[in-house]
Amino acid sequence: MLQEERTVNEIEPPEDRTRTLPDEILEHVISFLPAQEAVQTCVLAKHWCHLWKSMPTLRIIANEWLDEEGVKKLNMFIKSLLLKRNNSAQIDVCEVEIGEYSDYGDDPQVDQLVRDALLCQARIIRITVSSEFNWVRLGGPPFISQHLTRLELTQVDLQDDVLDYSSCLALKNILMRGCFIQNKNISSQFLEELTIINCTFHSHGRAHISAPSLVRLELVDCDGATPMIEGMPSLIKATIRLYGSEDVCGKEEFGGTCSTVICHNCGSLSNEDFNRHCVLMKGLSGAESLELMAESGVAPDNWDEMEGSYDPSAQPLALSKKLKLVEIHYDELDRRVHNVIRIMKSHPNFEEVNDEEPFENFQEQDFEDFDQQQETEQGKYIL
Repeated sequence: MLQEERTVNEIEPPEDRTRTLPDEILEHVISFLPAQEAVQTCVLAKHWCHLWKSMPTLRIIANEWLDEEGVKKLNMFIKSLLLKRNNSAQIDVCEVEIGEYSDYGDDPQVDQLVRDALLCQARIIRITVSSEFNWVRLGGPPFISQHLTRLELTQVDLQDDVLDYSSCLALKNILMRGCFIQNKNISSQFLEELTIINCTFHSHGRAHISAPSLVRLELVDCDGATPMIEGMPSLIKATIRLYGSEDVCGKEEFGGTCSTVICHNCGSLSNEDFNRHCVLMKGLSGAESLELMAESGVAPDNWDEMEGSYDPSAQPLALSKKLKLVEIHYDELDRRVHNVIRIMKSHPNFEEVNDEEPFENFQEQDFEDFDQQQETEQGKYIL
């Protein structure tokens, strides 16, 4: 045996050059890993044993298919992570990404993870379920946070009071996509941007959106009863596209209209939450840029007026003085399109521009026999 040769036990381990780096940098580096991988860095060196416990970003990633056992293991990991983590270390971002999973057993338990992250001063909460067949649940009392600024929810079942953000004073931006909204109220005094896309509102009552500081609103392709939008004096841009709304009784699809006074969508004796208040225009009246779109037959009869007839000369529409151009796109020129044009036309601030079909051509008598009209007219009216 040569003298230079050494036994395995005599070989010195390689130098850990990361020991010269501050813990904050190492914690930041490993926070880019999914939490399931970040915790495994504890075996790299003795100095790494506890770094994962204080990393500023929590990423729970489970994009692969999860059967019942897989969901149980994920829940056990989340519970263990929360128990062993350094609770005095702040969290900047909490992110959950889950793919398709079996819903025969327990759902992924993300609720406690979110609430623990808020206790650790999380600024951004992001929950994403990529499967259109699964929804994780968020419920319980309202969130309380002085630090949360952005909330992103995809395929989340929202229950109880989790959409009451009156105690989240720094929250500025909310994105909800594909969520099931069972809350009666979405409220925040300081929220500035609200985006709701492809969500379903609970059909047994109309939700109310109360966000007086809102600057931008997007409500697109949602099912269920259209939410009632309360006053938004700071609103600059609003985009409303109704698709699949339950605000009509269905008779319109067969070429008729509903005249039943007790119809919960159309009648004057309907539930107060459904028909006795202006649903959209009261809250959108101060917008500088306003885009309203609806499939034929899905726009709520009360989205443009209060109960009873509307007299533009006696009660002009309270739209923003900054609003100069209104485009009304329609697939079918029915009575409600006529009423919207008539109401908008009564506003004194609109600048006249050329239009494809002048409003003067559409008089009330043109609609006397409209219920029997079968031909669909397509066009656009610009005020």
